[in-house]
Parts: sequence; C-alpha cells; structure tokens
Amino acid sequence: MKKIFLYLLIILFSISIQNKTICLNSNNDNSVANNTIASENLIDYTLLVKNEIDSLINYLLKKFKQNSLQEYLDNTLSNNAGKGSESYVFAILQLDKIDNNISLNYNKYFTSLNEYCNNKKMNPVSSLNNALMYIALGKTDDPFVKKVANESIGKMGIMSYIYGMHILNNGAKSDTYTIEDVKEKLLTFYKEGYGFVVNEKEVDVDISAMAIQCLAPYYNEIKIKKIIDDTLLVLSNIQNENAGFVSYGSENPESASQVLLALSSLKKDAFNDAMFIKNNNNLLNFLYRYKTESGAYTHILNEYDNSLSTNQAFYSLVSYYIYKTSNKIYYIFK
Repeated sequence: MKKIFLYLLIILFSISIQNKTICLNSNNDNSVANNTIASENLIDYTLLVKNEIDSLINYLLKKFKQNSLQEYLDNTLSNNAGKGSESYVFAILQLDKIDNNISLNYNKYFTSLNEYCNNKKMNPVSSLNNALMYIALGKTDDPFVKKVANESIGKMGIMSYIYGMHILNNGAKSDTYTIEDVKEKLLTFYKEGYGFVVNEKEVDVDISAMAIQCLAPYYNEIKIKKIIDDTLLVLSNIQNENAGFVSYGSENPESASQVLLALSSLKKDAFNDAMFIKNNNNLLNFLYRYKTESGAYTHILNEYDNSLSTNQAFYSLVSYYIYKTSNKIYYIFK
C-alpha cells in the first residue's frame, strides 16, 4: 500500500510539471535551451528522494543484518573493499559530508582497501575506480594513486578515460596524461547525433551518461557544452513513454540511474526537466516502477531483487540529493 501511494504521488507531481512547462516555440524546437521549466513551477522532490535514500539504507542494513551504517561500513563494505563496494562508500561518504546525522569513521574500510589494492592484480578500470576512492577519503598523495594515474588511464577503452578523467578532476597527478589530454581522448568517442559510443551504429545510454558525468565540471566550455547538449538531446529523443531507456534490447533502471546522475552532475533537475518527462512520467517514477516489496530494485520489471539495480538507484538518488541540498557534483571530492 505504501509503495502504491508513493508511486501515485510521484505521478501526480509529474503531471503537474508537464502541465506547467513553458510552451515550445512555433517551430517545435527541441533544443536543450527550449526544454526548460519556469522556476516558479518547479516541484521540490528533495524530501521524497531523501526518504527513498533512507529506505534503501534500511533495506541494506536489514539484508546484511547490521545495526547501523557504521557496522555496515566496517563489516559488509570493508569485507568487499576494492571488489565492488566502492560505489556504496562513495554515496555514503557524500551523504556524510552534508548530513549532520551521519558521522562515520572510515579507517577500517580504508585499511581493507589499501591492503587489497597493494596485494591484488586489478584491471585498469578497477584500479582507477579504487584510486578515486582513495582520493575521496583524502589519500590523493598515496603512491597507489600516482601509480594508477601513470599506468591505467587509457588502457581499457573509454571507461579507462572516464575514470581517468575523474581522478584527474580530483587532483591526481599523472606523468602520462594531463586533464586536457584525457578530455581530447574522450571526445574521440563522441559522434554527433549518437552521443558517446563504442559501436558507431547505435546509441549507448550508459556510456553517454557516464561520459557526461566526468565532463560535467567543464560544461561552461563552449566545445564541451555543445557536445554535452547534443548528447542530452540524443538521450531525450530515445527516452520511452515510461521515461526510461532501453539498453541492449531491454528497458532497465540502471540506464535511467546513469542519466539521473549525469543530469545531477550538470546541476539540472532531472525530475523537473521537460526534456526528460515523457507521457507524464519522469525518471523518479520510472525508477520506482522497479522497486520491489523488500525495498530493493529489480533489473526486469516484477522480478527479483537485483544488487546492481539497487546499487545504481541508490547512488544516483544520492547524486540528486546532494546537488539539490548543497549544489555539489557527485564525483567531485575536492
């Protein structure tokens, strides 16, 4: 019953937005600039999103039988340090910075992460992701970060440039690449009318959204803004009537989560942006369609809990929340 009520509430919010959008010009111009909403008509989703973040935290504590967020960090996440728990720690750390009710100690987690990174062989993208975690925890000058910055950027396709950009954006120093070098390399994957692609014959929603996330700090640069705006238009045009996206042949919440994070990184309110509202649906009520009775998210509608779907929903909602409450970009830790 609670799920149905919240879903209906989001739909009513979305209908209100759609009914109040600024009329497009007579030529039906579908540009980014013309798909905006008057500031007096914006709906504040912040509390709704915060409640959903809290619900997901409660789900995780219950699932892993932990009594507090500190226990969850010290046990569940520390035991998986370096092996995939980083996306949860990123999100929790960003919440910790702005929420006075959260005050965690990350020492045990970092000890586990440091031991893993200095003793295990990792692929370049995993190394870059873990280096970003070092930086988020204030360890920018650690030798591991320097080693990764010198050896891993560009060694595993576009994702190694995306995460390479993230660590350089946050102060990592590389003897191999400058920020401008990586930026130019990343732009070679951009194709007008398709966004960022690895296969030039089709749009890749997730890759395009993740490329936007790392380029977001440069949105004021004319060249970057033009490319990002074109990519946003591509994403808007392929968004379906549920406000979701089809990737690799199936509609799924993970792609929507990446687009939400991209828009939040650009400091755009995804839930109020007419460009990403379709048939009275926005990204929030699309995501909520995939929420299960347990409080998690599923990859395929009406199926079982999925850890990846839940994880990406969690950190994308956190990205929206920190943008709305503190005007921060999710992947910037400086």
